[in-house]
Amino acid sequence: MKSITNSTIPARNPHTRIRRANPTGCGKFAAITVLTLAATLTLHAEDNPLERLKAKASQASASLNVEESTETMSVDGRGDLEIQRTTFSIDTGARLFKMSYRSFVEGNATQNPDLLNDGGSGYGMLEPDRNWYWQGFISASFRGIPGTDIRKRQAKVRILATEGERIGYDLVFEMEAGTIVIRTVALAGREELFVSVFGENGGEELAVEFRGYPLGFDGPFDRWAHSTSADIQNQGEERIVVPLDVATDHWVLLTDHMLADTVADGQLGLVWSPGSLESAKVIHSGNYATGLDASNRGIRPEQQYMLCHIVGMSWQEAREAMKTLAPSAPDLITKALNGWAPQ
Repeated sequence: MKSITNSTIPARNPHTRIRRANPTGCGKFAAITVLTLAATLTLHAEDNPLERLKAKASQASASLNVEESTETMSVDGRGDLEIQRTTFSIDTGARLFKMSYRSFVEGNATQNPDLLNDGGSGYGMLEPDRNWYWQGFISASFRGIPGTDIRKRQAKVRILATEGERIGYDLVFEMEAGTIVIRTVALAGREELFVSVFGENGGEELAVEFRGYPLGFDGPFDRWAHSTSADIQNQGEERIVVPLDVATDHWVLLTDHMLADTVADGQLGLVWSPGSLESAKVIHSGNYATGLDASNRGIRPEQQYMLCHIVGMSWQEAREAMKTLAPSAPDLITKALNGWAPQ
């Protein structure tokens, strides 16, 4: 094992460990405007009310509701800085999710990690819990190329679909060195989310990092990561990175052996298709934050994942569930993430 030297996941800070009580974090906010975008379901059925009800009951459909708002944050010595927030409410029929993205506006976005998002990208999960970190569970960059860290850029929101068999939206980060897109998709009737990260930069290495707090923010902790080939325990306060064998490892479970018997919700899983990653490394940061660092290359490099939020299981049961899910995941990933019209 070796120490992490360039991870965006910070070590545990005893002054910021528990974040649920103050979701706005590090400043005073004032809401200025709110805009809600909602989709209306159109049913292809007879005008008879009973027939319409039968059609609606038999139709598998997911929905997406998008709310945009502008806020301000008071920063000592800098006055009020404007923030844009977008909240995505997802209903698959099997699970409800609420995701959020927030950023300082334009040039002030370079201050996102330090002043606004606790080192994260600003794109995170609010519901069913915040264990896929609410201030940024995913970040990306073209490794080694300055100015491509999405945490310091403001994304444009692009809606793909708000109703139907699948719904989706993009966060588009445009930079001088290229563009990185984070795509989120949900399938009707499924309990997972699907996330694609792709770049347009002429073949440089696309680095993607996931950050989570499995089973919550209240210790004591004993963070673990499980995969096909490895069972990786934290090393106390030490920050460590452990490579996975991408030839055999196509999933990882992030869990906590101390909490799994007493906390019902929020074990975290990732599944990816065989052969899609060049490298994948488990990160344990101070027995608190944990995650995955993955990379690949290509003319248009892309990484595709099934994002799992596991409830009501022991860690042993969750590990077996990930093993069982993994063989069918590539087909579901393809169904969710492929075939969208070019944007």
